[in-house]
Amino acid sequence: MKIRLRFSKQGQMKFIGHLDMVRYFQKVMRRSEVDVAYSEGFSPHQKMSFAAPLSVGVLSRGEYFDLEVNSTESSKVMLERINAQNAEGVEVLSYSFFLTTQKMP
Repeated sequence: MKIRLRFSKQGQMKFIGHLDMVRYFQKVMRRSEVDVAYSEGFSPHQKMSFAAPLSVGVLSRGEYFDLEVNSTESSKVMLERINAQNAEGVEVLSYSFFLTTQKMP
């Protein structure tokens, strides 16, 4: 099941680069005990896909990433759980189920 998350990056967090934000959210998902799906193979990693990177030093209230999970609770519960682990300046604004379309052959 895919989840689309919208988050804001404010305050001092504007100085954090894109790759560091990816690693940051991997840690936040682990700490908040989200049942994230992992890739298979020699070195498994969380199945996350971020939108276009934001320039360093730019504030935003509309950054997105998709997350594949094995199971989930309600959006409200998950938002509370994730935001409890976030650092000052980062807030997850929405947690919504994302329907995928099948690819054409």
